[in-house]
Amino acid sequence: MDEDKTVPRAIWTETLLDMLDKAVRQQRDDKSREIIEEIRDRGYAKAEVLRLAQTNFRQPDADRVERLIASISGVQRKAG
Repeated sequence: MDEDKTVPRAIWTETLLDMLDKAVRQQRDDKSREIIEEIRDRGYAKAEVLRLAQTNFRQPDADRVERLIASISGVQRKAG
């Protein structure tokens, strides 16, 4: 019950995580970035997205999510 209070969970969260997991496993980086951005647009900070990946994905896939987030952040810094 405590986890539900600290990590908001909704059907869209589970759906997006499932989509992200599939895209990461298929090494579809563009699609993965798109899903990560959508998750972040829904109010999750970078650290929360990383925590979700570490909790829900196999380690190599969680590492890939971390690299993708860094690439997104790098693009945003260059554009800003």
